Amino acid sequence: MPILTIFPVVADGLPLFDLCALQLLIRRGDLQALTAPGGFGEEDKRSEAKARSESLQQLSDIMADWTKALSVEMFFVEAEKRMQMVDGERRVHLETRLRLARSMLGDLDPLSFIEQWVSPEERYQRKFMDE
Repeated sequence: MPILTIFPVVADGLPLFDLCALQLLIRRGDLQALTAPGGFGEEDKRSEAKARSESLQQLSDIMADWTKALSVEMFFVEAEKRMQMVDGERRVHLETRLRLARSMLGDLDPLSFIEQWVSPEERYQRKFMDE
């Protein structure tokens, strides 16, 4: 049984045997193996593509949430505007209801959505350098 399967040690996010193989390739000057199909460079390319796809999906979701938040905000602005035409106990009751509704929905600031977005570069950092 090869030693590599007995000791699945991980260092810097890579299995130790990948790091050893990488060091051997670098010592031999075989940098083409890093970018060859199935080589270490392929892992980077796949991971970068996945990170980009996930980031785009999250950004699309954020834009959809932003649209919903703006719609909800427009609802409250219109309700508050109409409430100005109501007097007495009904107005007090409606103000209370609107406050409760707003507090239940939480933060509707669209900028807070974009602050939570994770860019492709934040999702994945290349492990191997190009030639």
